[in-house]
Amino acid sequence: MRRSMLVIDLNDIGEVLRDLSQILAYPTGDLQRALKNLSELKALGVEKLVLKGRTYIGRYGVLGKGCTSIVILGVLKDGGKVALKIRRVDADRRSLRDEAEKLKMANKVGVGPKLMGYTNDLLVMEYVEGYPIIQLVKEEREIIKKVVKEVIAQCRKLDEIGLVHLELSRPKGHVIIRKGDYKPYIIDFETVSVRSSKTNVTQVISYLFFGKGFLQKRIREVFNLEESKLSLLQQALKRYKKQRDEEAYQKILQILYAQD
Repeated sequence: MRRSMLVIDLNDIGEVLRDLSQILAYPTGDLQRALKNLSELKALGVEKLVLKGRTYIGRYGVLGKGCTSIVILGVLKDGGKVALKIRRVDADRRSLRDEAEKLKMANKVGVGPKLMGYTNDLLVMEYVEGYPIIQLVKEEREIIKKVVKEVIAQCRKLDEIGLVHLELSRPKGHVIIRKGDYKPYIIDFETVSVRSSKTNVTQVISYLFFGKGFLQKRIREVFNLEESKLSLLQQALKRYKKQRDEEAYQKILQILYAQD
């Protein structure tokens, strides 16, 4: 039977070890790998695991399950909540260290959840309790404007350090809006490049303003972007992708926020 939530003290695993190994060493459940990950989690300051979420592995929920990793909620010794990314046994990459290094770069310019520690197989990050950007459609006009402006600003910061997040052309699961203060977080830095010809700014604006979904329609409405302005924006994006300088970036902002 599925459990809505289970809190596990890492110093008192008890009878749940076998079930827990299915998560810590997914998908094989290898006990030695699970025990290694448990030891590393303790060394990184994690005291408890909280198994909850809409995605299930066996009887227990997790925050997320991808092709290379599982994400679960953890609690540090000081009571702080963290997101724990655990490399899958069958992952097509041998380590999470490259992702950790890219996230550290992003953190230096104030982007992404704060990285708190890592090993080859684990990332410990700030836990962001919120909702995916696709749900922004339900918010008030001023909140939408605020969030979109901040997302674009974060993308500009990543462009300035040459770090390109390759999933921002479809950021549904890669931008989270934090509950309470509506701060956006760009997450999942495993598909990040320092060599790509793409830019973060053009990717995210193309998605937010030129798509055909309910969110995009609402954003165009909020920003009062008619066809003539959309055409100007498209031209400005082409210029930005080519030049990537501050002047080209400010031209984009001028078009978007001309009436503010």
